[in-house]
Amino acid sequence: MLEGAEESVPAQVWEGVSSALGRRRRVVLLRRVAYGFAAAAAVVAGIVVFRGYHSPLVPEETAVYVAEVTEDEVETPAVEVITEVPKEQASLLAVAEPVSKQPLRKASGRDPVVATAGPVVEEEITPAEEKTASLPAETEVPSFDLEHPAADLDVDDNLQPVRSADRITLTAGGLLETNGSPTRSVFTGHRASGTVTPKTGIREHGDNGTYGVPLSLGVGLKWHFAPRWALGTGLTYSYLSRSFTGTYTVEKNGAIDYQVVADITNGIHYLGVPVQLYYSLTGDSPVQCYTFAGASVEKGLVNHFRIQDAGSDIIYKEHVDGVQLSFSVGLGVRFPLTDRIGLYIDPSLHYYPDCDQPRSIRTRQPLMMSLEAGLRFDL
Repeated sequence: MLEGAEESVPAQVWEGVSSALGRRRRVVLLRRVAYGFAAAAAVVAGIVVFRGYHSPLVPEETAVYVAEVTEDEVETPAVEVITEVPKEQASLLAVAEPVSKQPLRKASGRDPVVATAGPVVEEEITPAEEKTASLPAETEVPSFDLEHPAADLDVDDNLQPVRSADRITLTAGGLLETNGSPTRSVFTGHRASGTVTPKTGIREHGDNGTYGVPLSLGVGLKWHFAPRWALGTGLTYSYLSRSFTGTYTVEKNGAIDYQVVADITNGIHYLGVPVQLYYSLTGDSPVQCYTFAGASVEKGLVNHFRIQDAGSDIIYKEHVDGVQLSFSVGLGVRFPLTDRIGLYIDPSLHYYPDCDQPRSIRTRQPLMMSLEAGLRFDL
């Protein structure tokens, strides 16, 4: 019902809005000062002109005269009642200028003299016209568009608020995943690097290992391409650890040159590129809640083993073939610390499909809960 509707407001209200925004309309102010001086000058001139007319009074029979003035010659019809004057020396006092050139018509009776502006036309003035009727013709009367209230605001470029769209956010944070209870996992996996005894390498003694909490650190960028949508990517580093009891064997010339049974610590280093799509649930509110979903590709850099020998620890490394894919979905919240810095917490679910990677918590427990936290900087 209100589509396209506008409501005119007094100039005083508009000055308050403009002043609050940090910018005054100096042009409008100068115009109003000029209009004020013009109005004062007009009042003074009117007083001087009106007092310059004098009518000599002679006690004789009075007469009534009516002056007709066309609408083109006056802007506002004026009516003035004149006292009875002598018939021979009666003169007409007309307020409106210029005076009509039409001859005066004599009327009968002793009615008061009335100056009229031709035919009287009555026009109905609406409330909106009454509000603006007293303003000068060139005065700018601002109005608000009810459909887009901020469309007519004249905001200083230096005071533009930070919008949710068309901006970039820098993210720096870390992610922890659950190690769960892999000994009770139904996923046994066939990707373990130590299940088959290599000529030179490590052989695990069953599935007796314990797994550490996976840790990831990363930086990223978020592009807010729509009021509620953002696309994020970056670079992450992940470290997966475990410990187990196994046999380390060194082969030389087709024979076993060295072999030891010991406690072994294993660590795998990954470098990944995530891509995530974010949807804001709270818009531009200070505390932002959002959902997200995405995928990641990780490349294993090195599979590192430390064998605890009686003399000194032995370091053994293996190359990691292929890549590890993962998919994630979660719900997050961002708390503002300053105007451009916020603390975020993103709990989520991650799934790691079979990609023929070395044994880790991801191969034993592909579906894991994770918690990411860090700082976001609005650029």
